[in-house]
Amino acid sequence: MKHRIGIAFAGAATLVMLAGLFSFPTQVRAQEQDDAGVQKMWVVPRGTVLILRLYDEPNPLGKTQKIVPAGQTVEVETAGMHNKYWYKTTEGFYAHFYYLTDVDPAHDPEAERNAMNDEMRAREDELLKRYNNIRLVQTIMAQKTEIGMEMRVVMDSWGSPDDTITIPGTMGDTWSWIYYTPPTGFKRTVIKFDTTKRVISIQVDK
Repeated sequence: MKHRIGIAFAGAATLVMLAGLFSFPTQVRAQEQDDAGVQKMWVVPRGTVLILRLYDEPNPLGKTQKIVPAGQTVEVETAGMHNKYWYKTTEGFYAHFYYLTDVDPAHDPEAERNAMNDEMRAREDELLKRYNNIRLVQTIMAQKTEIGMEMRVVMDSWGSPDDTITIPGTMGDTWSWIYYTPPTGFKRTVIKFDTTKRVISIQVDK
């Protein structure tokens, strides 16, 4: 009798462990999406269209939920886009990317460059030659990291990590970079990369 109870208990424990293995990736993905955060975007005029319509679905035939004039901002999720053209806002509505920009209209890059010292100008010129992308270079110069960044870009922005973890997988290796004292005053931060060496998660200690 005791033998049968022991077998039953072991079987139940195995099922619990298997359930945990299958549910864990879902929990991780949900956590990574939460850590992805949001981004402020500015509404820009396009021709005679001076407003941004927010819809209840990622479809211009959807129901308008809100109207935002050009020059104002909305916050959108940075984890991904819907149908390749639509951002989801923090209010749960959908905004077409065509009417949004992540560059502050009040930003004056020429004035900012004039305020640079020779070392910073040389650094910017070096990065422009390497990436040929002014927005990406500005992000690096501001020491920011973002979802989708390549590993080499993170290295240029934040420098070498304080610690690294390589996780072998059947589809290829993934990596975690740990910065104990990252730039711009952040707390301990873990940046995770997928098999293509692009950022999929940025986790900051609370």
